[in-house]
Amino acid sequence: MKRLGISRRDYERLPSETKSRLIALLEDIKKELRPRFSLRFLQLDGSWKDLNPPRFLALPEDHYHRLIKGSKGVTSRYKQELLDKIAELYELSSEPTSEASGLERWLENSHG
Repeated sequence: MKRLGISRRDYERLPSETKSRLIALLEDIKKELRPRFSLRFLQLDGSWKDLNPPRFLALPEDHYHRLIKGSKGVTSRYKQELLDKIAELYELSSEPTSEASGLERWLENSHG
């Protein structure tokens, strides 16, 4: 269930459509995180405006799961909804890239 973080290089290899979806989803997650958690609590550096998918996804999903699940003063329903969104972010970032398979098909067709 828990996914490892991804490197900046792996992030850059994602299709542009996937990256756009990741950016939009992270913006939604940031709106939920910011009023209740600090970047320091999440063990991230910098500012909220500089938090982007490569920085967020560099840490494993389990990192956020442990911190958010163990936080006090936040309802368990809210925690679960937030963790579901984070899981969706990681799932999206680990989907196989369709662009590579499309290129492979084109190469096969051009040589066959």
